[in-house]
Amino acid sequence: MILDRVTYACTFDICFWNFVRFFLMDSSFFVENRLTLRAISEFGLYLVYMYICDRTDTFGYSIKSYSRDIFLFLYFLLIMVAAITSFKIHQDKSPITGKSILYLNRHQTEEWKGWMQVMFVMYHYFGALEIYNGIRVFIAGYVWMTGFGNFSYYYVRKDFSIARFAQMMWRLNFLAAFVCIVLNNDYMFYYICPMHTFFTLMVYGALRILNKYNEIGSVIALKMASCFLIIILVWEVPGVFELVWSPFMFLLGCSVTFLGPEGTRSLKEWHVRTGLDRYIWIIGMIYAYYHPTVEKWMEKLEEAEFKRRISIKLAAASVSLTVMC
Repeated sequence: MILDRVTYACTFDICFWNFVRFFLMDSSFFVENRLTLRAISEFGLYLVYMYICDRTDTFGYSIKSYSRDIFLFLYFLLIMVAAITSFKIHQDKSPITGKSILYLNRHQTEEWKGWMQVMFVMYHYFGALEIYNGIRVFIAGYVWMTGFGNFSYYYVRKDFSIARFAQMMWRLNFLAAFVCIVLNNDYMFYYICPMHTFFTLMVYGALRILNKYNEIGSVIALKMASCFLIIILVWEVPGVFELVWSPFMFLLGCSVTFLGPEGTRSLKEWHVRTGLDRYIWIIGMIYAYYHPTVEKWMEKLEEAEFKRRISIKLAAASVSLTVMC
């Protein structure tokens, strides 16, 4: 706690004097931070362009037109381009064992996120409603990785500093916040951001509280059980959701006309969006906890004889496909 406070005080002091130098038009400050200032300027131009496109009549509106053939052609074309330009296979090292992480390492999960983001953009751009179920699975996968990635980081790194926490919150919300300000939109229009923020806070809180006991398996089990109980209490018990989230109506309320009179703000959108994937992030935490054990099983499997290895992999693939169907 003392180290966190010292870090926070130093960070605040640096930021304060940087603002002073900026407003005093200190030339050395602009030279030292020219790349940052350039990035801020570019970001400002993007926001202006978004405002012109969305809030003015400078560019005409068009109707979305979906063609399955064009959609699949563009997607498979993107896959081919990615395959041609991707040569290097990255392998992360485990901070615990020092060995290469074979499955779900950072590069693999980032690649997974990237392909899902491509599908999100194409889905909304073309209005491809027929793949809605797949998009819901992708969103659940994203929320699963929120639990998996954050648990892995905090459990291994044990970095609960204010600086790291603030950086994470900024990364999750800065773009949506600026877009809401510029376009005067409700925050819930970009529900992915508050949803991931909430589940990230849950993971952070679960591991931050009594973090010196995180090495004890029974304590981790109790924390995960507590997460389940909180979600059950808030989402499954009538009236509790409104009681908990009503004070945040100004942030999480959404003005949707089909829910009531014109301009009425409601938490229904927040309830639906968070409710769809309310448990999957805890499953991600559980998998992250047992990930080293699964890695050991996988290593043993790769060392097994060819026929046995193939049989086990085919059996696992068959079960997975059956569940998906």
